[in-house]
Amino acid sequence: MSVYHHRLISSIMSTAVEWQVIFSNPRDRVKPPTIIKKEATYLGEKETAKLLACLKRENLKYRTIIEVFLYTGIRRGELCRLIWDDIDFENKLIHIDKSSLYLASEGIFEGSTKNASSNAEIRA
Repeated sequence: MSVYHHRLISSIMSTAVEWQVIFSNPRDRVKPPTIIKKEATYLGEKETAKLLACLKRENLKYRTIIEVFLYTGIRRGELCRLIWDDIDFENKLIHIDKSSLYLASEGIFEGSTKNASSNAEIRA
């Protein structure tokens, strides 16, 4: 059973208790499944150098987006939501305060950054 299914059943059973269909939530007596966290993978120094070398042959538009991503460390959603007004060319700053998000039920939409500390100004 996945964590999603465990939470779904718990929610259904809690509602049944609230509506007095059952007296207690049997899910309370079941140990939740272990959440397996995937370790993030990163490009090493050699892979990054190879990627940058390959980018030299690409269109400026694609080179720019990948280089901004590599050199700033911003999240993919934050990069996808950047607009020209977020870039202060005079002071060489990129202002990050929103992110592009996706939910199957809603599609792509604008949201806030992952947390308050993600709101940042990155000096170029």
